[in-house]
Amino acid sequence: MSDIAYNAGLVAAASGAMSRLRGLDIITNNLANSNTPGFKRDVPGFDAALVRAQQGGSQVTTARLQRVNQDRSPGEAKKTGNPLDVAIMGRGFFQVQDPATGQSFYTRQGNLARNPDGTLVTATGKPIIGDGGPITLPAGSRVEIHSDGSVLANGQPVGQLRLYDIPDNVALKRVGEGLLVAPAGVQPEPVADPRLMQGWLEQANVETLREMARMVTYEREFESYQKLIKAYGQLAGKAAEIGAF
Repeated sequence: MSDIAYNAGLVAAASGAMSRLRGLDIITNNLANSNTPGFKRDVPGFDAALVRAQQGGSQVTTARLQRVNQDRSPGEAKKTGNPLDVAIMGRGFFQVQDPATGQSFYTRQGNLARNPDGTLVTATGKPIIGDGGPITLPAGSRVEIHSDGSVLANGQPVGQLRLYDIPDNVALKRVGEGLLVAPAGVQPEPVADPRLMQGWLEQANVETLREMARMVTYEREFESYQKLIKAYGQLAGKAAEIGAF
């Protein structure tokens, strides 16, 4: 085997192994969040790329992980009966604010809570932002959240939940705690006709069996690429032995 062919084959095998390893990381994260309310699974996107081998200027087609797409299809809505559980039906995200920095985040997680000050917050304690800022619920009050996002405590209006839409072709960055950040220059638009369901939770849109089957496929492909890399290493060793005579 020529040096050119050897380098081309090794580049293709190494590229394939790395792409499948990254794909396994993505699937593992999907499975880890299969019980996280409102979680949207990530889908690895592989592209064939024409690259040059290290020697001789030869070219070889390799599979590389070029992008990670977020599947924003809705998860199943599950009834909980908790008045602070809110499922988003259709498009939109809740807006969340970090009280320390003022930075805005977006989330579909509807398992809300009331902090000691009465502020409506996410499960991890960050305020949900309504039309007039954070929403405060009086202690011990009976909370109603209507389908249009209006929030009542003991029958009296205390705030309005607002949903924001972000185009599907805009990549959102995960920052932990179920929060997402829109890229710089992207201004999420308010949803004109929000639809919410109190006492329900949107589940993750992760199909566990499907993800596990994909994991097995990637593991087998990764092992195949590893065997190819090992074979090229053995060929290089034999070539070196022959060259030594």
